[in-house]
Amino acid sequence: MIRALILFFCCTVIIINFTKKMNTTQIRENINKIIESVLKIDKNLIKETDSPETISEWNSLSHVILIDKIEKLFLISFNFDELIEIETVLDLYNITEYKLK
Repeated sequence: MIRALILFFCCTVIIINFTKKMNTTQIRENINKIIESVLKIDKNLIKETDSPETISEWNSLSHVILIDKIEKLFLISFNFDELIEIETVLDLYNITEYKLK
């Protein structure tokens, strides 16, 4: 009985999170929070043009962590081609928004 309730609760949470519609502003705010936590940069200072060239903390390892956190938060996954396309914060926004449509 307890296992069935736990399973039901977990499935319900996943479905709610998966089907929850976020607008563009909410998506970008959540990505900025992730960038802030991973790259240790104030989210209010993040610009769409920011990239590994403009943020010294954005290296190959932090890039993988950014992607992992975005995938987990939004319940999406990026393919290899999409990962290669991500060069700026705007790219992160656009690909994530596309995946959530």
